[in-house]
Parts: sequence; structure tokens; C-alpha cells
Amino acid sequence: MTSKTVLAHGIYLTEPEVELVKERKCGISHCPNSNLSIRSGVLDAQKLLQAQVKVGLGTDISGGYHPSMLDAIRTAVFSSNIHHIRHSSTVNGTSASNGSIGVTSNGTCINNNGNGAPDKSKPVADITYSDGSGYDALSVWGAFRLATLGGAKVLGLEDKIGNFEVGKELDALLIDLTTVDSIVDVLPGDSVEDGIEKYLFTGDDRNILSIYVGGKIVYSKSPKSN
Repeated sequence: MTSKTVLAHGIYLTEPEVELVKERKCGISHCPNSNLSIRSGVLDAQKLLQAQVKVGLGTDISGGYHPSMLDAIRTAVFSSNIHHIRHSSTVNGTSASNGSIGVTSNGTCINNNGNGAPDKSKPVADITYSDGSGYDALSVWGAFRLATLGGAKVLGLEDKIGNFEVGKELDALLIDLTTVDSIVDVLPGDSVEDGIEKYLFTGDDRNILSIYVGGKIVYSKSPKSN
């Protein structure tokens, strides 16, 4: 294990293993779509990031169903939200992280507190969510960072790619949220940040006008399709 080592998933790393990964300067490829698709687990990316472990996003479409990094960003946010819910949810005063929570077809809550005996008597309305745990889920901006600079750091290329710092190679997308066939809802008062968030959550290839790799245009949408 060296700084050139990229470990896939990393869902079940123990504390000593996390320390070893950090010490050896290895990187973790977080593939949330794959993890959720084959039900292999849900990575707590925030835990690794707080431990100063390098984390980037991957697709692993041998287990997942989508090659798009946009999908990886979205599912990374969803995966982190799951950990946020586990940390901050309570069921009649009992932490949800002590067991599992599910909803049956008749609208009752199943709370398995780890004893193998589901309790079907508690209605869904009894589930309350609070932020008392202090756990902060990964934001869309955090996931975007994992997809860009995070991935560059995992590959040891942060001095060449990953953001728009002067001197780095230009890898970029030129995006238009107002193309005729766009599904992104643009409002008059939207800021640049609002537009980026909307693209990350709802945009797709129809919004891409040009693709730059190493400063060169490798794709440009024809005027007729704009």
C-alpha cells in the first residue's frame, strides 16, 4: 500500500485500517451507485474525510447502473444523508442507529432494535428527526469536490488537474441551462451557485455545449441542436 494505491469502496474499514490508509497515503474510490445497487453497504464518506483520508468518486458500473459522474455526485449525497438520518433520527426516544427502520405496506413502522423482534405497533408519525447528533451530511458541493479535486488527489494528480488554479490543465464542461430541451428549471433570481446546484442535481448531457480536456475541445454541440 502506497500513495499510488486506490482502494475501492472502503465501507467496512476499521479504525486501525483507516489510520493505516491515511498513514500510507492511499486513496478511496467511493462508488455509491454500486454500493446501493447491490446492497453491499453505505460508505460514511464524512468519517473518512474527517480522518483526512483521500476520497474521490467512482462509478463501478459492474455493480452499479450508471457511468455518469453526475449520478455519482447525487448518490454520494444520498448515501451521506442515510448516515445523517441514522445519527439524528429517533424512534420514541430510541436512536435509530441502534437498529433498523422500515415502513410496511400498511403504514406502520418496523423498529428492529437489534434483538431480532420487529415492533410493528409504532405508527410512522412517531418517527422524529433531530440534528442533536452534530453529524453533517455531505453537501452537493462536497460531493462535487470529491468528483473533481478529490479524485485528482486520489490519483496523485492534484498538481495538474482537479480545479481551475492557474497553471493546471483545463478539464471543463461548458454548460447552458437554458437549452431548448433542458429539464433544468431556471428562475430569474437564481445565482450562479443556484445554477450549478441545479445542474448537479437535475442536469444531463443535453446541457453540455462543449467539453475541454487538457485545454482542448474534444466535443462541441452543433448549433442546430442548441
